[in-house]
Amino acid sequence: MNAHLIKALQDLRASYWFLPSSLVACALLLAAATLAVDARVQLPTGEGWGWLTHTRPVGARAMLTVVASAVIGIAGVTFSITMVAVSFASSQYGPRLIGNFMRDRANQATLGILIATFVYCLLILRAVQGGAGALEEQSFVPHASLLVTMGLTLICIGSLIYFVHHIPESINVGNISARLGREMQSAVSELFPDRSEPEEEGWTDDAWMQRFGQGEPGELATQENGYIQTLEVDRLGRIAADNDLRVRLSYRPGDFVHEGSRVLYFWPASAACDELEAELRSCFAVGVHRTAHQNLFFLIDQLVEVMARALSPGINDPFTANACLDQVRAGVLAFAQREDSSAPAATARVLTHRLRFPDLMQRLFGQARPYLSGDRNAAMHAMAILSELGPFLVSDSQREQVDLHLQQLMQACRDRLQGEDLRDVEARFALAQHYLQDPAAAEAAQRDQGFFGGTA
Repeated sequence: MNAHLIKALQDLRASYWFLPSSLVACALLLAAATLAVDARVQLPTGEGWGWLTHTRPVGARAMLTVVASAVIGIAGVTFSITMVAVSFASSQYGPRLIGNFMRDRANQATLGILIATFVYCLLILRAVQGGAGALEEQSFVPHASLLVTMGLTLICIGSLIYFVHHIPESINVGNISARLGREMQSAVSELFPDRSEPEEEGWTDDAWMQRFGQGEPGELATQENGYIQTLEVDRLGRIAADNDLRVRLSYRPGDFVHEGSRVLYFWPASAACDELEAELRSCFAVGVHRTAHQNLFFLIDQLVEVMARALSPGINDPFTANACLDQVRAGVLAFAQREDSSAPAATARVLTHRLRFPDLMQRLFGQARPYLSGDRNAAMHAMAILSELGPFLVSDSQREQVDLHLQQLMQACRDRLQGEDLRDVEARFALAQHYLQDPAAAEAAQRDQGFFGGTA
């Protein structure tokens, strides 16, 4: 699929207007349908429809006016509450979380249902004919439409009740960290699938360059400034195969590029032409800000930002940082167990620079270390998290990376902590290093009857 189309779909999903606008369009169609039914099946007042058919034109207008006034007022209140929640989350947890609230389907659906009901009531109100002194033959009361109005009113009430419950839940820091953790694991699963069957032979960077990257390459430069939001590697591979090219990418999704940045090189350079350049350019989509799509680092930065703010002197909330570390553990384990499937840096056609375990650990614990090392509780929990990774790692190189960050965290703690706090952290460090270097000891400790998980 064209990268610009994927970006457009992602922008629609992140927009706050698309779902409400779609519901308003549905309200227009529903009003036309119910009025058509009323025009063809017009029941005499007082017959056949129970209490609803006793509605006169004046009563119908009054009911529709009340419903329309009420729902548009509530729509304004819900929008204001949403903006307050977004402002609070932005100031408390970081501005990069605004997109999470804008993509919240519950908020979009609530606003859309209320506005759609308002539009529907206006359209039905316009169709009511007659008044207190009008003859019955000159009156038109759309009874089926009024019945639908009552149903929409009940839906609005249910939506409002759910919205009042949902907003406090959405700004709960536990739910925020859990949602970020789920998105991180989902991104790992999507970007690094656990393949059961081997694909095309993989190549290391050096081997690929020695085999395919010889001679003067052709170049593709960007024509705009911004962040790479979408990169269609599969489409790029098909274009390379169709044109017998070898392509090396210079940037990942999430990287900033400026006008003239060379985002890829291809061999042979003699294949360059306007048509090929247009095809290659369709594999990239650039936007003004970073997004979570294809960008695991963006989700990692969000978790680190929540930890950093929680451990700042003004907030001083290590328990929020610990909750983020718990989610980090699940994401790191998901990646570690898939590294074998993502290890090949390239196919025979395209050389990419994919995320590897050292990159992930540095982005997570390297960025978080200055904040974790200044708090005794957060540092101890981080060490426990690192040691608990040990039995689940799939290679010695991964274990070495975890041990490296464990030692770096301990060194940073020695520079910032002192007294009893430092002694507690050093004791936890010694135990964490023992369990990391000897996974059998960690498993034996868990089997011990005195072990109880979650006490870290």
